[in-house]
Amino acid sequence: MKCDACGADIPDGSAFCNRCGTAIDSRSGPTSAPGPRVPAELLREREKRAELALELERVRLRAEREQVRGRRAFMIGVFVLALLGSTMVTMVLNRSRGRAAPPQPPERAAAPRAPAPTEPGGLRLENIRLARGRDREGQPQEPLSVLTLGIDRDVFCFFDIVGGSGEVALSVQWWRLGSVEHRTQVTVNLDAPMTPRSIPLRLPDLGEPGAWEIRFVCDREQIGVLRIRVQQAVAARSMAAVVSADLRGRPWAG
Repeated sequence: MKCDACGADIPDGSAFCNRCGTAIDSRSGPTSAPGPRVPAELLREREKRAELALELERVRLRAEREQVRGRRAFMIGVFVLALLGSTMVTMVLNRSRGRAAPPQPPERAAAPRAPAPTEPGGLRLENIRLARGRDREGQPQEPLSVLTLGIDRDVFCFFDIVGGSGEVALSVQWWRLGSVEHRTQVTVNLDAPMTPRSIPLRLPDLGEPGAWEIRFVCDREQIGVLRIRVQQAVAARSMAAVVSADLRGRPWAG
């Protein structure tokens, strides 16, 4: 480092010159070399590229906003068209119904009718059950839940009757596996004051085990059914088939 006044060499960072005593300006020290200069054309090119990228981003954002607006407008249009279509269809249907159905005159009060007699087809048997006999009042005596073939041959069938009057012929049919195996005919007097009613039944040959049904038919219409089941039972004396009777006796629903 040199003194600006006398030109003598002095150490770097000295405040005064060692020869002439002149104060040394701290800013007069060695300065760093200037960096390379960037050409003005390159700066302008960079600015243009930045402006172009910014403009492209703005265009993209505007396109996205327009696309979203278009979708909303399309959905709103579809909804409005569907609403208008349903309204028009409802109006057309209402008009067609109004034209097809002329106004009806007010109904007059119907005159009371006398109750019609019950037809035979309206018969129905309920609470069907079996018993070995009946007491003096006509009630079931010794209700049966198991019948032993060869021992219980004559039984009574008890039931309640709904509808009908006079004497009615009933067909008692024994069914197994969808086919009738035995058929008998009995007559029931519906005017007799008896509750419950009963008819004697003689058991046919039910030696084949399996499920059985006793169907009651009047004028080709089934009016009641009693479901039973035949089983093979080993007794101490011999082999006997027993019939488990369904005492519920629900009427046939078909």
